[in-house]
Amino acid sequence: MKKRIAALITAPIIGAVLGYLLVIALTNGWFSSKWQMIEKPPGEVLHLVALSQDSLWVQSATGTIYYDENSSTCKSDCWLEVPEIPALPIVESNESTVTSEACAPSPPLSRVTDRISECWRTLWVDYNFTFALRKDGSIYLWQAELYKEWVVVLLFIGVCGGAIVLFIPTLVFVLFLGLLDWRSNRANKNVGREDV
Repeated sequence: MKKRIAALITAPIIGAVLGYLLVIALTNGWFSSKWQMIEKPPGEVLHLVALSQDSLWVQSATGTIYYDENSSTCKSDCWLEVPEIPALPIVESNESTVTSEACAPSPPLSRVTDRISECWRTLWVDYNFTFALRKDGSIYLWQAELYKEWVVVLLFIGVCGGAIVLFIPTLVFVLFLGLLDWRSNRANKNVGREDV
């Protein structure tokens, strides 16, 4: 009986935690965007130097700086050699704040040697831009629009929904076991009466 009560208490807690993790992944843009490989710059890239939205500056092993203005849309001949990096970030008048950190944790990407991020925060939406340099020299971009206005509602629904989703099957299972125990006890009592 104690194990069944423990299961009825534990199942909703586990469901709430799983619901919370699912909502966090959802609100961080993990399901709405993915890592996108961009064109490789000429030469071996040593560092990701700077970014401004989906524009990227990299430094090669020889010290040369290359610039890709539209990393998310450019498919070929994207990189230009430039003498220096302009003052960053290039902020448009309709943007509220820009930080050099990601708005949210990025989805997993293996063998990353260098990473650079930027977050453009507006009233209702955060725009995240993260570039990652992998060991093989390829560069990936993860950009996501993170909508903040429904986060509290989604967290409530995720936590409560997760708790309910695991509680109901556990309750049905515990009730089913209780019914089997009741039938077994009833059958044992009937067998005991027949023997008398």
